[in-house]
Amino acid sequence: MKSYHFFSLRSVHCMAFAATTLLLSACINGYDEDWTFSSGVTGITLESPKAEEITFTQNPEGTRVTIEWPVVLGAGGYEFIAYNVDDANAPVQLGEAQTIDGCSVDYDITEDTSYKFCIRSLGNAEAGNKEAETATEIAYSTLLATYAEIPDNTDLTTYFETNPIPTSNEELAYDLVAGGHYTMSGEIDFGGHKITLRGNKISHPTVTFGEKASIATFAGLKIKFIDFDCKANTSGTFLGLSKTPHDSIKVASGEFVIKDPIAIQSCNIYDVNKYLIYDNNKEKYAVENLNVNDCYIRINQSDVLLLFKKSSTINFTLKESTLYSTKQSGKYFAQISGQRPSKITGYTNASFNINNCTLYNIAYNKDFVNWNNYRGQSIVTLNIQKSIIVDCGNIGNKDFTNKIMGNTNMVHNFRSNTYWWNGAVGADKNDTSTLQTEPFSYTGDGTFTVTGAEQLANRTGDPRWLPETSEGDTTE
Repeated sequence: MKSYHFFSLRSVHCMAFAATTLLLSACINGYDEDWTFSSGVTGITLESPKAEEITFTQNPEGTRVTIEWPVVLGAGGYEFIAYNVDDANAPVQLGEAQTIDGCSVDYDITEDTSYKFCIRSLGNAEAGNKEAETATEIAYSTLLATYAEIPDNTDLTTYFETNPIPTSNEELAYDLVAGGHYTMSGEIDFGGHKITLRGNKISHPTVTFGEKASIATFAGLKIKFIDFDCKANTSGTFLGLSKTPHDSIKVASGEFVIKDPIAIQSCNIYDVNKYLIYDNNKEKYAVENLNVNDCYIRINQSDVLLLFKKSSTINFTLKESTLYSTKQSGKYFAQISGQRPSKITGYTNASFNINNCTLYNIAYNKDFVNWNNYRGQSIVTLNIQKSIIVDCGNIGNKDFTNKIMGNTNMVHNFRSNTYWWNGAVGADKNDTSTLQTEPFSYTGDGTFTVTGAEQLANRTGDPRWLPETSEGDTTE
C-alpha cells in the first residue's frame, strides 16, 4: 500500500464516544477543576475488538476503505496489520504494523484483491491493563461477489447453453476453478448481460478454444485471470461484438453504444491466428472503453488484430502488456473504420493509449493503425508512454507515430519510449526524446527480459520483464 491515513472524522467521533464513557464512569474528586477520569477497567488482560462489530465503508471510487470498531475500554490503543491473501497459503504483510490512537483506519485498496486485517488491543500501563493475547482477524475482498462457479472439465459453450444467464441489471461474476481445465467448442454470446468471466488470480485455469470458439457481447464484459489456448481456432476471433445488439443501446447517430467497459485483464492468450478483437462487420458499434491490461498475448499474425470494419472506439488502452507475433505479416495492428467520436451522439473526444507495454513483430513494416476518420483529428489524444516497441509498424521509415497521427493536430503525449528496428536503434518523426540503448535480447522463446541501461533506469516496457524493486520504490 502506498499510503495510510489513520486519523479521520470517524476517529474523532470514536474518541469522543470514549471520552463520554469515561466521564460517565469517572470518579470525581471534589467539585473543583482537578477531575480524575477512569474507564473503570483496570488490572486485566484486554480483549481485541469483536469481529462482528467491525465495519467497512468503501469510497465510491473503490480505492479506499474505512475500517471502524467500537472502543475497547481500558485499551491504550490498537495494533493494525494488513495482509494480502490472494494466495491464502502464503499471506503477504503489507507494510509495518501500525499503532492506532483511535477507532478507525482509512486504508488504500486495489481492485480484485483479498485482504486480511488484524486488529489487536494494546495495553495501558497506567491502568495496569495488559495487551490482548490475540488479534481479531477479518477478511475483506474487493473481488466482485461470485454468482456461479463453473465446474472443472466443462465445455463453456455447453454450460451457457444449458444454464441461461438470468435477467439482471447487476454485473454477474462466473468463476472458473483455480488451476482448472476447460474447453470452448463454439461461440458464447453474452448479449446484453454485464458479465465477469474470472479465473483465479494466483492459479489461472486454462480454456482451450475449438475451431469455432469465440466470445461475444454487446454489453460490459471483463475477462480476468485465465489462460487461453487458441491454436485450434484458425479462422475466428477471440473476442467479438454481437451480431444482433438490442435497439435500446442505439443512439441518434446510428451507433450501438457500449458504455460499460470491455476489458481483458491479467490473461495469457496463446496463438491467436486471426482477430484478437472484431466487430463482426454486422452493425455500427461505439465502444466507450476497450481495455487490455496486464496481459501476455502471443500472436501468429495473419490479419488485423483489432478490426472494427463498421465500428468506433472512444477510448482504447493497452497497458502493462506484452503483444508479440511469431511471424512478420505486414498487417495492421488496428483498423477502425467507424465514425470519429465527435460525430457520435454523446461524445466529443477520444483517446488511444499504449502505456508500459512491450510490442514485438506487430504490424511489421506496415502502418500500425489504419483509421482515416481519426487521423489528424484534434479531438483524439494519443498517449504512448514508457513502452518498448521493436520491429513494429513503420519504425524503419521513422513513421510509427506519424502514421497513427497523420499530423500534429492530434493531441499527443510521448515519454520514455524505445523504438528498435532490425537490431538497431530506430527513430520517430514525432517522438523525439526516445531511449537509445538496446532494450532486450530476444532468442525467440517469448521472453523479453529488459537489459538496456536506459530502459532499466526508466523502468519501461511491460513490468513483468523488469527486476523487482524494494517495497515503496516510486521510480517513474
